[in-house]
Amino acid sequence: MVITFINREKELKALEEIYKKENSFVVIYGRRRIGKTELIKKFIRNKNFIYFFCEKGYKSNLLNLEQIIKEKYGLEVKLDNYKTFFNLIKKLEKRKIIIVFDEFQYLAENEKVLNEFQYIIDEIIRNSNIHFIILSSSMSFMKKLLQYKSPLYGRRDLSIKLTYLSFFDSLKFFELNSKNFEEIIKIFGITGGVPLYLKLFKEFEDIKKVVFSKYGFLYQEIEFLLSSEFREYINYKLILEAIAKGKNTFNEISNFTGIQKTNLFIYLENLMNVELIEKEIPITESYKTKRSRYVIKDNYVLFYFKFVEKYKDLIEFDNLSFYHKFLEEYNSHLGLIFEKIAKEFVLKKLYNKFNKIGRWWWKDKEIDLLALNEKNKSLFAFEIKWRKLNLAEVKNIIKELEDKVAIINWNKGNRKEFLGIIAKKMDEKAKEWLKENRYLAYELKDFEKYS
Repeated sequence: MVITFINREKELKALEEIYKKENSFVVIYGRRRIGKTELIKKFIRNKNFIYFFCEKGYKSNLLNLEQIIKEKYGLEVKLDNYKTFFNLIKKLEKRKIIIVFDEFQYLAENEKVLNEFQYIIDEIIRNSNIHFIILSSSMSFMKKLLQYKSPLYGRRDLSIKLTYLSFFDSLKFFELNSKNFEEIIKIFGITGGVPLYLKLFKEFEDIKKVVFSKYGFLYQEIEFLLSSEFREYINYKLILEAIAKGKNTFNEISNFTGIQKTNLFIYLENLMNVELIEKEIPITESYKTKRSRYVIKDNYVLFYFKFVEKYKDLIEFDNLSFYHKFLEEYNSHLGLIFEKIAKEFVLKKLYNKFNKIGRWWWKDKEIDLLALNEKNKSLFAFEIKWRKLNLAEVKNIIKELEDKVAIINWNKGNRKEFLGIIAKKMDEKAKEWLKENRYLAYELKDFEKYS
């Protein structure tokens, strides 16, 4: 499957700068399907390279490398170890060569292999014209690889962590027009900014074959994603299910899953390390606050545990009788997705107006989006609604927002306040009233200007 190459210009530029050196060791990592291999293919195009996809097993990888040498150089060789391979390349190549080991974690499953690669980098690559690049989709493996105790610690010339595409970059996968903008948001609610997932959809209805089919590409994706990070992942699935069902505090997760609190800390830390969840705190609080909650960061992971797991029995029997009910439920779910997209919009629209942005809550009061400027004491507060609003609704939302903002102690009595609404749509009277009263008002159509 061909993936459109989008928005990795900074990463390519960094790779090209490193390539100007005589040799290098580069690490590229990120979750499955995020576009690591596509990035490296773009980089090595029209250059002298060896691309190697690793598998489990020390000897099996060496046998595959022997075949690569035969095909590239016409030589029959016997490789006893990886030192032999790199020394041979060093001897054979008079010009720069890029060697890529993709999914490096499969090859380097034990410390012995990493110690061998420590020698390779220090004694062979540093005295050669070899640019060695390793790729990995295991975030847990990469954390170990990059930490102080690792044999490869401090040896990399560059490390690139590929993350999700933003919503506005994700739009580039589609032929955008005003009619399908809302449909793309529906698709983004499933895929998030994962390039391969985005490429699976031309329209939202594709969900029936991509997700709601036991033969669909994404149907078993969670199993692959979790098993690539955790050997025993049942407890991780339980935790993700709990969070998807709104059990967001530490105690709620513990009660739902039955996992002892001493162990739960470790599980949550591991899930944060691989960026499937994140810890959220009120924007006005310090990170040490106890008023924190856990949310699922990955759109597809959240979608899976809210919807796929729920209807799995029917999907297994090719029964889509739940689909119309799902559409109603999903429209409600899109409110949460729209909040994420609205945050991106505010970052673009008001990028120089604040230096902190996020949610705020206190007891039963919550503000969808709060942005603060510590320097000039400015506060921006938004309520975000995935529906069409009339004048009466807008007035009520603003009144409630004002009441909530009044509770916030941050620079109280010495700040400038800017309140507003971001909605799917507002009627003309509602927009006029907001502007006349100097409130901020944005609709979905305003987002299209940044596409």
